[in-house]
Amino acid sequence: MKDNKQTQKLLEFSVGVYYNGETRKKLCFKTGGDMSFFSRVSQVYDTLTPKEKVLADYITAHPNDVMHMNIRELGLAANVSPSTVVRFARSMGYDKYGQMLISIARDQQSGSQSLDLTAGHLPIDVLARHLCATIQKAVVETLSMLQASTALQTAAEWLIDAKTIYLYGVGASGVEASGFLHKMIAIDKPCKYYSDPYLSRLSSTHISSSDVAIGISYSGRNQAVLTAIEEAKKKSAKTIGVTRVNSQLARSVDLRLYLPIVDDDICKGVQVSRYAQSMVLDTLFLAMTSQRR
Repeated sequence: MKDNKQTQKLLEFSVGVYYNGETRKKLCFKTGGDMSFFSRVSQVYDTLTPKEKVLADYITAHPNDVMHMNIRELGLAANVSPSTVVRFARSMGYDKYGQMLISIARDQQSGSQSLDLTAGHLPIDVLARHLCATIQKAVVETLSMLQASTALQTAAEWLIDAKTIYLYGVGASGVEASGFLHKMIAIDKPCKYYSDPYLSRLSSTHISSSDVAIGISYSGRNQAVLTAIEEAKKKSAKTIGVTRVNSQLARSVDLRLYLPIVDDDICKGVQVSRYAQSMVLDTLFLAMTSQRR
């Protein structure tokens, strides 16, 4: 296999974070970055201690309450020690606990300022700018998450070595799976994807230990995808999930390529998460082709 430096260069962009590959626990954030609190949590979740994960889960579930708590109150509410709260804030890249609260408050304010499409006719330029800003945020945060992990490099190596790649996705995720299939055909890499749920499930019965299965689901709850991944694991195939942090799919696969939390409620039929999925899969494709040369 060729030197991996080419692939690493694809991810060396200054968007607020960097990864210390020698010590997986040491994921740090450059000071002055404007990355949202919840995106930071998504990036480091797998590296947190069990107590820190409990704290992260509590804050994610109760952000409005946490904004009004001091260190001791948050520790009591989440059933962790005050020292865990302090360590957690620092691991998120904040020098002080108060800075973390401000970041959480900004995230909540940003979320509450979503465009109200029920307010009547809106100028097309307003709609276009709002959609563009939302997509841009999703893509930039996805890039940050790719940069913050070695999972993409590992995934590229698995796919290059795989006898056949099996793709599983439904709906908007299925569109992205189909696009990735076309890219694999272009580089003559054996790959299978079926939009029909029955054929997709049937294909998973033929997977072997020399293959790789990729499950694509933003929510991580799609049963057809989960069932196919379970079947692949039974056959000892390597499994990859393109999904949100701590989703059911993320807990089911061997390797996770995480997606950021995005606003998929802009309008019925507009799913911003697919742009994040496309970013992950297209970057994975570039990583594969750079190493195949």
